[in-house]
Formats: sequence, C-alpha cells, structure tokens
Amino acid sequence: CKGRIRLNLDHKSENFPTFIIENLAKVIGTNYCVKLPLGSLGQVGWATIGFIVDTSNGIGIGDDGYSWCFDGSRGTSYNNGDFQFLLANVRWKKNNVCGCGIIEINGEITRIKYWLNSKFLGTSFAH
Repeated sequence: CKGRIRLNLDHKSENFPTFIIENLAKVIGTNYCVKLPLGSLGQVGWATIGFIVDTSNGIGIGDDGYSWCFDGSRGTSYNNGDFQFLLANVRWKKNNVCGCGIIEINGEITRIKYWLNSKFLGTSFAH
C-alpha cells in the first residue's frame, strides 16, 4: 500500500525496527501520522542527516544528537539519549494515531510537536 508500512514477523528479532521515509524533507508545516495497530512500545519522530540506525544494539530514533522522538507507550520524548516526560498521563493504546509535526520560525527556531488521536500534546522539542 502506498504510504503505509506494515510490520510483520520479519521484524520480530529487532529491538526497535526503524523505518526511514526517503525524500521526506523538512518543510515548514510538514507533518505525518502513524496508526499504532498494537499500541505497544514504539517511537515516532524526526531525524536529520547524520542519523545512523543500529537496531541490533537498540540505537534508533532519539538515541543520538541527530534525531528526536516521542514514545507514547511510556509518555516520554528522547533526543541524544536523554529523555523527558511529555505528559505523565498520556499513553497510546491499540489503534491510536500519533501525529508528528515540525515547524520553523524565522529560519532559526525549530519546533517538533505531537498529537494523539487529534489531541494536541504539546511541543516536545524547540531549538
């Protein structure tokens, strides 16, 4: 299906399978949504040039200085291996939809925002 990634048993042995969407460039107002068919452990976010995936060692989105993510199963956001709680009582569940958006302000400040089932959760990162 165009625009969809379907997980299957081929990913069972990986700690955190990572999917990179080619040619998705950061443009003001760019966003995407992910349907979570299981609602279990997972991370949704953005990465820049320099991001290197090593799923066999548990290195994925948010584990380095080139990527940022939200983990709705734990209510945390990650960058460079550090984490913060976005909202203490927010946890995604089976068939929820997580939205992730990135905006620039005056070409200087970048903000990464998240939604869960169309409810705005807030700005997780600003730099």
